[in-house]
Amino acid sequence: MSDLRYALQRKVLVNVYQQKQDVVYTGYVTIVDDSGIILTTFDDGGSEDGAVYLTYAVIELVEFDSDDLDNMRFRIEIAAQQTAVSYGRMTTDFNLKRPLIRQVLETSMIEESVVMVLDRNSGELNEGTVTRISDHDFDFQIFDKFQLENHPKLVLPFDEVELVEFEGKELTLQTAAMGYLETMASVETNRVTSLTSIAKALAHAQQTKQLISLNPVADEACFLLAV
Repeated sequence: MSDLRYALQRKVLVNVYQQKQDVVYTGYVTIVDDSGIILTTFDDGGSEDGAVYLTYAVIELVEFDSDDLDNMRFRIEIAAQQTAVSYGRMTTDFNLKRPLIRQVLETSMIEESVVMVLDRNSGELNEGTVTRISDHDFDFQIFDKFQLENHPKLVLPFDEVELVEFEGKELTLQTAAMGYLETMASVETNRVTSLTSIAKALAHAQQTKQLISLNPVADEACFLLAV
């Protein structure tokens, strides 16, 4: 916690590593309370990309000095000079009058914005919206972009949430598209795996300008969307 307060006071760029997740957050500590921090984050190109609330329990390591951070400082400077994109930056002002996590969730509920929540018990990271909030818990409506008809609702106590990603480019775009996405129905998945079938599918996609998903053999968990 002292490292994070130092980063806040000195406005130092840091890498924050998590206990159980591979995602590393790079950014500036914006505010600190007794339970966690809010970190303004940046994408790989150096552009500001929303923020994340992190509890102390989920943080494994805070890095202040590294080649990666030196490279990121350079990219942030270049991006600040070149980029004209303003959406996705953190726009909410926070204070220490109330718990930070409550402020983040209340803002999401009021603005009907999509956030990403890490549930400590399940270990799952889900996107969705906050539909109700009380003194100790909140209702979270999950949005599953891979199964559009699936909209489970969770009741999560504040102390079971390890992080909340909010604002940012992807979440801002998803918030804007939610009205349309909620009207869509799932379609049957059509998969091809043989070289001949793949070649035919790619030729057809080229002719029809169809959106397709490509899964590399070397990393089946990875996928690429393309036209």
